[in-house]
Amino acid sequence: MSVAALDTDAMMSVALARLFGDGEIGFIGVGSSGRAHTLVTGVPMMAAHLARGRGVDFDLQIGPLIAPDLEQPPQSWFDNEIYGWRAPALIGSDVNMDGFKRGKVSVGFISGAQIDRHGNVNVNRVRAGDGRWKRLGGALALPEHCAFAGRVMLICDLSERTLVEEVDFVTGFGHSHRGVTRADLGLPGGGPAALVSDLAVFDFEGGEMRLAGLYPGVTAEQVEERMGFVPARAPGLGEVEPPSASELERLAGLDLPELPY
Repeated sequence: MSVAALDTDAMMSVALARLFGDGEIGFIGVGSSGRAHTLVTGVPMMAAHLARGRGVDFDLQIGPLIAPDLEQPPQSWFDNEIYGWRAPALIGSDVNMDGFKRGKVSVGFISGAQIDRHGNVNVNRVRAGDGRWKRLGGALALPEHCAFAGRVMLICDLSERTLVEEVDFVTGFGHSHRGVTRADLGLPGGGPAALVSDLAVFDFEGGEMRLAGLYPGVTAEQVEERMGFVPARAPGLGEVEPPSASELERLAGLDLPELPY
């Protein structure tokens, strides 16, 4: 079965779920919209649901909620429904980001308008064709994810505009930028550990993006054609196992909240 015959988000979710470990907690923000919302909210929620179905002790912090019940999500992302979601803990908005600084967030989930080979992420501004800056949506909590999370999972659809040799602006620091490293800046988090895309999965061997696994029916050349640089390939590059029938059934039973806009 080729990836075209699978739901792309299901393939991304199952690939991401296999990267989770016992005792970890991942942070999901709720401030994006459109495809970005699906990538950094929907896909991680589906992945966490799959991981827990396999018996992995993996929890989520979704905004102010700690370990909300994914079996019974709210109908929408309206504040009144989110705050009524059944969860063992609800924290105040003024301390919502403290978990990052205290090292309590194991996994952060982010995407971006630009991501480069060293895992730097840009959501602030890009150079237009005429050389002028074009403003984007802005940082939200992305710098905290990149600086403090135990490890970061980058999630995106592949395109030459997104996967670039060097970002135009560093919103979130990856492993290095122009010779400056995380250690030089004193950043405590582990930085990008993987990039899960719509065609393949990448790791960051030696702090640089490397093609680590291909979705069914996808070739390395197809992946490289949709990137602004050619990544290294992992030895013995193979195929990512597609979702099983039971995993697809579990995903079908997850009713994700609707966006209110």
